Amino acid sequence: MLEAHFNTQTFVYNEIKPPPFKFAIVKHGIPYETEEFKITYYPDTVPMQDRPIGTGKGNTIPILPSWWSYMQKINNSDGYTYNRSVGAMWINIEYRDNDGNQIKTPRAESIHCGGNFVAYEEETGTHVKLISYDYRMKTDGLNPSVDNWFMKPYLFWKAVAVDKGGNMINPHVKSKGIDVYFPLIRNTELWMNRNDLELFPTPPDGVQYDLRGVNVYGWKNGDFLPLLTYTDRVRKFHTDWFGLSTMGVIPPEGF
Repeated sequence: MLEAHFNTQTFVYNEIKPPPFKFAIVKHGIPYETEEFKITYYPDTVPMQDRPIGTGKGNTIPILPSWWSYMQKINNSDGYTYNRSVGAMWINIEYRDNDGNQIKTPRAESIHCGGNFVAYEEETGTHVKLISYDYRMKTDGLNPSVDNWFMKPYLFWKAVAVDKGGNMINPHVKSKGIDVYFPLIRNTELWMNRNDLELFPTPPDGVQYDLRGVNVYGWKNGDFLPLLTYTDRVRKFHTDWFGLSTMGVIPPEGF
């Protein structure tokens, strides 16, 4: 399992040039509160589309054994339990029998969580096409020490719940808030409506964005410059040209 106290502040970048993607942060889906269910916190979910049309959810996404195996590598045991849970957020169609045996392919909702980063190359006037993994790919070639939320937070996302005031908590397992990570998996394509995103500002010439967990850096000629960092879960912007009004997810311990 990935070390829970990974600290991006001490990461050695080795002058590896980051991918030339554009980036955005997912806005929080503030719930419409009703008196019917008496729920305080709701999953902070935002829909993704299969095509650059509308605002609804795309088709459900099959989750095959290869991806289950990988999720187990990047979560602790409680996090993996939440990954596989039904009716909590990601999967809402039962796939097990009464004895807990899997009897059909699990299918996940086409959703993201507010406060997470996304990357894109293609865009329309209304949508951006997310960089993501294919649900059919074999995960043997992925390295859990590199291919994870801490190192590539645009290809993995951290679960969060939110109340109508925008206050966030982590998912709870065994009455305890925990950090839970999911890979960003597509069925056919993944698009998000631009209204659900806050796009990163265009950087100065020669600067490329590089993301690490909740932190954002600028890369230029082999140098990495802090743009947004967290210390003791308090965020700080380091330049006058980069800023985000959307709050990120709850940083794990160590940030």
